[in-house]
Amino acid sequence: MKKFTLLFSFILLASVGIVLAQDTPQNDKLLFEKTTHDFGSLKEGDAAVYTFKFTNKSNKEISLINVKASCGCTTPSYTKDPVKPGATGEIQVSYATQGRPGPINKSVTVTYDTTEQPVYLFIRGDVVRPEPPAEQANPAPADGQNHDGHNHDGHNHGTTPQPQQPKIGSAGFEGKSFGTFTYNDLQMARSDVKFNRLAGLKAESLN
Repeated sequence: MKKFTLLFSFILLASVGIVLAQDTPQNDKLLFEKTTHDFGSLKEGDAAVYTFKFTNKSNKEISLINVKASCGCTTPSYTKDPVKPGATGEIQVSYATQGRPGPINKSVTVTYDTTEQPVYLFIRGDVVRPEPPAEQANPAPADGQNHDGHNHDGHNHGTTPQPQQPKIGSAGFEGKSFGTFTYNDLQMARSDVKFNRLAGLKAESLN
């Protein structure tokens, strides 16, 4: 009798469990490929964009109600249309690296219509400042090459012309100075030389 009673009770409990299981709807949920993405090391100014993909594993359509980032430097965009059972959707997260060197540790809260329990997505990484370009030193000019005036072995290619010494005996030099002598002094010296030569020749002819 006791065995019969125990067997009957077991069968009754099993039947109730089967009925309750059939009347209880399946849990609606989104299955993400991953909920955390690590960008690794990024240079300041580089693009930091990642797309989180998910699948509707429930038997009902799911609509994303709100997708909110933890700060203004992170911008999410997401699938606006309802996602059918078995279909996929995505949430794209962008992080502005310009002017924000240092570690990245941001979150995005995802709320959808079939549950009050949100899903949290995370992005991580590290933004480093790019190294400034090395200053290039100007090479020293070779011997005889002055690149300021472009003077190569006495040839002046700059903007300041070098004065040329006039030739003695040329016209237009009267009154001009050549060192400590004037043009007239030089002319007189030439006349004295000619006179002395003529006087010498005349003396030799008389002897």
